Amino acid sequence: MRFIYSPVSTHTNSLINLHHPYTLFNPLRQADLEPPLDPEGEFYENFADSGGYQIYRYFKNVTKRCLVIPGVKNKNGSRFIIIDPIHQCRKYGELNIKWAFTLDHPLSDNPTEEEYRLNLEKSYNWAKLMFDIRNSLCPVTEFLIPLHFRNKPELHHYYEVMSTLNPDGYAFPARFDLSLRGVIRIACTLSFLHCKQVPKVHIFGRSCKEIIFIGAAAVGLGMFDQLSFDSRTWNQSLFGPDIKHIDPYTLRHTKIFDNLPASSLLSYKVAEELGLTIIDINTKIGIELLMLHNAFAITEYANQIADRARHIGSYREFIKKQPYISRKNLDLAVQILELSVQKGYFYLDRVTGWLW
Repeated sequence: MRFIYSPVSTHTNSLINLHHPYTLFNPLRQADLEPPLDPEGEFYENFADSGGYQIYRYFKNVTKRCLVIPGVKNKNGSRFIIIDPIHQCRKYGELNIKWAFTLDHPLSDNPTEEEYRLNLEKSYNWAKLMFDIRNSLCPVTEFLIPLHFRNKPELHHYYEVMSTLNPDGYAFPARFDLSLRGVIRIACTLSFLHCKQVPKVHIFGRSCKEIIFIGAAAVGLGMFDQLSFDSRTWNQSLFGPDIKHIDPYTLRHTKIFDNLPASSLLSYKVAEELGLTIIDINTKIGIELLMLHNAFAITEYANQIADRARHIGSYREFIKKQPYISRKNLDLAVQILELSVQKGYFYLDRVTGWLW
């Protein structure tokens, strides 16, 4: 049972591409990416996005359009983005991607029932095309299918449609808020996928404590062979001029004003390879090393929480003592996961169905 943090690669040439073993790439946005290899020349177990985020981002955009056209190759211009699912599969093969997401049409922020059905139809057709050509273009890549839904009946329906393709796993977004309702939604979705004996699950777009605590509980309860999650949070340089350091024991973000000794970072081995003992945060390489540290810090924090979740009873007591999180919401989420494992999803649905 593996619990994996996948940092989203934000540039074609970056230290994260070379040194994190589970980086999430985007072949559409990173057209010139070279196959990432570890220091011994072996392929990492990387993830790859399909382009669904670009479809979501430019949905009804008046200045730029995103189109899906099979067979014409990907294009990323100033006015048009063209996504070719065939070309995506070819890139997965060239990059030796371990886990990739089939092309999906995410829901807008306020979707209608008609939008849900149209998007599901498009996503199914694109996914089917990619499964049909996988053996010839990317035979070593495992496909995970994204699920998009507004409510529980749509989750069930979306899954039933997509399950006919027999994917290697599923993914779902966590861009909704993490209030009580949002946390319950995540726990119940994981419970549903567990009841369907899904081996691998990925949670899109968040690496906050709530996601980590819930994911670790699912892994600790043995619900999946693998549970992964991604984010851009590691690259704090994207979110403003203040350079921030992430603590691997608390996930606390701290502004950095002075240079750092390389030995204080989890990326110190990389710094040593580059001949650096002091990290100058006013240089490009210094910022990259600090950001690489942040990626490993989130990984380290997730690993620590997953270790605690192996003993679910003491884990719940641990959650109750954590500062700066909604302890009651998380405790309820863990209870939901426990109940689904002990009693089954359909029992869970009968007694907690009113919650979402």
